[in-house]
Amino acid sequence: MNEYRLRSNGQIVTEKEFRLSYPDISFPAVLDEATMDEYNADPILKSPMPTAGLYQSVIRSGAVQDNLGNWVESWSLVDWDQSTTDTYLTETRSQLWEQIKEIRTDKSLNGGVYYGTKWFNTDLVSRSQYLRLKNKADMLVIASAAPETVLQANGADILWKTMDGSFVTVTIDLIINLMDALDDREAAIFTQSEILKAAVDVSTNPISVDIQAGWPSSFGE
Repeated sequence: MNEYRLRSNGQIVTEKEFRLSYPDISFPAVLDEATMDEYNADPILKSPMPTAGLYQSVIRSGAVQDNLGNWVESWSLVDWDQSTTDTYLTETRSQLWEQIKEIRTDKSLNGGVYYGTKWFNTDLVSRSQYLRLKNKADMLVIASAAPETVLQANGADILWKTMDGSFVTVTIDLIINLMDALDDREAAIFTQSEILKAAVDVSTNPISVDIQAGWPSSFGE
């Protein structure tokens, strides 16, 4: 939006306001320098907006003349009051915590769990099936089955499809250790979420906290 400074009183007006102040004048489509000079007004040139610091806002503060005599936009940095700062911190910390929880959920359900040389799915359906297999393994252990005993269903060995598309044979040892690995991963994920939340909560500049850092690796990373 073009702006102009009225020489008579220093008032800054938009082009629309300038034209409306002369309802009987048919101005050209483009207000050139000669026209503006005739009506005692100067165009205000654009100037770069400064970057606000922490707890600051940038506001427009009229116009100033540069060393060439042109009128240019003037900007000011204004410090926030304590109430505005407190509101910003509360809202920002809350938003970041929601983002942390989203990462936590994604890591937990979609990240997979690594055991042996394979990545295994960690979605809710897979978790339910792991529990069923673990119960079957526990019953075999009670019956003194060896750790390398292969679990079966309908008289056939159980094969499990891993996240890279390959299959592994499910043994007592595999399912028990897989569940332990899953428990360890879950604990690490939740611990990291609390570490990040604490960092966000104590930081005076919470958005500077890298909430993507420190998480356990996921499949494909």
